[in-house]
Amino acid sequence: MATELGPTPVKAPASGGTPVHHGPKGVGEDNRIASQGRWAAWLLAPTIVALGIVIVYPIISAIVMSFQKDAGLDPATGLFTAG
Repeated sequence: MATELGPTPVKAPASGGTPVHHGPKGVGEDNRIASQGRWAAWLLAPTIVALGIVIVYPIISAIVMSFQKDAGLDPATGLFTAG
């Protein structure tokens, strides 16, 4: 199997025009990326709040309750009491 060394041929674009040059990012592209980041933060915020309520609050509540003198249990039955 022979391999040919040399420059790799470049195909012309399908439209027949000149190849598109992708230069450095422009100012508009930076604004678009920043805008996408802000949009992502707004979309993720409700999820973060919901997770905070469902996960973080019970953990903090349990830690606070662990330092309370009354565990809320009825000594006779071993069940929780209201209040």
